[in-house]
Amino acid sequence: MGLLMHMEQGQGMGTRSSGRALRVWAGLLVLGIALPAHAVERVFSGEFAAGFDDNVANARRGAVLRDDVVAQVGAAYENVWRLAPNSLMGFQLSAEARGHDRYDGLDDIAASVRWRWAYRRDGGFYTPLLGASLRVERSEFDSRLRDVWTYRAGVFAQQQLTTRMTWRLGWSARAVDGVHARVFETGARSASVDLDWLLARRLVLYAGYQYLDGDLVSVAPNPPPAAVAAARAIAEDDVFDGESAFRLASRADVYSAGLNFSLSAHWSIDARWRLVDAEADTGTPYRREQGLLSLLWRY
Repeated sequence: MGLLMHMEQGQGMGTRSSGRALRVWAGLLVLGIALPAHAVERVFSGEFAAGFDDNVANARRGAVLRDDVVAQVGAAYENVWRLAPNSLMGFQLSAEARGHDRYDGLDDIAASVRWRWAYRRDGGFYTPLLGASLRVERSEFDSRLRDVWTYRAGVFAQQQLTTRMTWRLGWSARAVDGVHARVFETGARSASVDLDWLLARRLVLYAGYQYLDGDLVSVAPNPPPAAVAAARAIAEDDVFDGESAFRLASRADVYSAGLNFSLSAHWSIDARWRLVDAEADTGTPYRREQGLLSLLWRY
């Protein structure tokens, strides 16, 4: 990730990034249409959720943190095809809307297209499942500054440890193009490990760790001179009046945990928690904690 020392007031490369995003999105749609007409499985899924975010402006440690209550709803449709006896391919369309109680400018709607592939050599208990995925997402915020196209690619390996425990190793990359501005044009690479543990017939405990190397965007009324000098982009924020949003190179440790309780074959309740502990290249630490309680459905 080259250093982009670009100071701006909200003007970006919207035409270029949007054109590229549309081509990628159209390519995935064409791939989905070109796949065999008869799917092995068709899955409808969705979520109704509410939660909290204790640092919506991603302020540095020691600064005044602004928290908010968040509600979201989402739905997805996926077709899954069997390519061979030991491999599957999936194509998914999804949409999501998110609302905030105090900071309406952070409200957004998003739509995405995802392609995924999975392979397992044989039916042995310890034989790992290997997979890859590509995803393109368009997010529209009440904040013009935050409208973006997001591209994600990843690979993973998943394996049974016992009849009740499964672990998963993954690597992914993310690139974000701003529609109207560059300050939220972030990029990141990450490596992760996750563990699922079936505690009881209907109860699953899961936990994960992710190391992330990439960008963070923080908002502050008076950014420190060191942050301004190191910023890859900076712009006047349109949600927090009189403040500036600035993008910095960073590294982060991300911890997550949750419980999933199955109500029936199609419905479940999920509670999850996430902690991001980051440090910018300037040495400034950042910390953000989030929680979400969801009602999930799948048919």
